[in-house]
Amino acid sequence: TGYKIATFWARSNIKLHEWIVGTRLELRGVENLTSGGLLVACKHQSSHETLSLFSSFNHPAYIMKRSLTKIPILGAYFLRLDQIPVDRGRKGEALASMTKGVREALGRGCQVLIFPEGTRQRLDAEPNYKYGIQHLYKTLDQPVLPVATNTGAFWPKDGCVHYPGTVVLEFLPVIEPGLDPDEFQVQLIHA
Repeated sequence: TGYKIATFWARSNIKLHEWIVGTRLELRGVENLTSGGLLVACKHQSSHETLSLFSSFNHPAYIMKRSLTKIPILGAYFLRLDQIPVDRGRKGEALASMTKGVREALGRGCQVLIFPEGTRQRLDAEPNYKYGIQHLYKTLDQPVLPVATNTGAFWPKDGCVHYPGTVVLEFLPVIEPGLDPDEFQVQLIHA
C-alpha cells in the first residue's frame, strides 16, 4: 500500500508540473529496464528525476541522506518504503552501512537508485562521481543501469523558478559486472 501511495504522489506531482509549468516528461530507453534487483545510477540535477525515477520502477529503494528521515511524516514514509539512509559524515561507517542496506534491498528484488555525485549538480557541471557507486559495483558484482537526464534545464539546482519544456530521462544500456572498477567508472561517467 505504501508504494502505491508514494507512486501516486510522485506521478501526481509530475502531472501537475506538466499542467502548471508546461514541463513534459519523456522516457527513453525503457527497453533497458529490467525487473528484479538492479543498481540504478542517475545524474542528479533536480528533484524532478527523484519523482520520475520512483514512478518508473516497481520497487525502488533510494540511497539517501539520513537527515531526510527526520522530515515530519515524509521521513516515516521513507523508512517504511525500504529506502537506504546513509550518514554521509561518517565515511567508513557510511560505506559499510550503505553496502549492507543495498545488499538487503537487492535481495528483496528492489531497484536500488543512487545519485553517484551525492547531491544535485548544475546542468553544465563536470561529473564528480563519488567512490560509493564504484564500491557497490565491485563489492556486490551487480549490473548497473546508467540514467541520463536534462532536468537541470527546467528545474535548476539553485533556483525556485521552473521552466516549460521536455524533461528527458534516458535509461542507457546496462553495464554488466566484471569490469575493472576504474574502467567501470569511466564507462558510467561517459554513458
